[in-house]
Amino acid sequence: MIEKPKITAKDPITLQGNAYVTMIGQTSILQIQHAMNLYQAANDRFPKNYDEFMAEIIRANNIALPKLPHYQEYGYDEQQHKLVILEYPDRKNNP
Repeated sequence: MIEKPKITAKDPITLQGNAYVTMIGQTSILQIQHAMNLYQAANDRFPKNYDEFMAEIIRANNIALPKLPHYQEYGYDEQQHKLVILEYPDRKNNP
């Protein structure tokens, strides 16, 4: 499940950059929720899988997802009908 991003920084410059990324992330979350509501209303169902979610929700609505670190990927929780972030610890330890 995607949680609301938190702004963290050790200096004012990093704080401003992180605030911008947080705003972009929050905007994407709101766009996804709206697109999912419209899709469900029009189709009487939610996307079945990741490929349909990406095609019908993300790409069809031109939603820009923030870039993730190399050890994370976006996924789709078919039960909860939500975008999720999958983390692969083996990738994190082996860049």
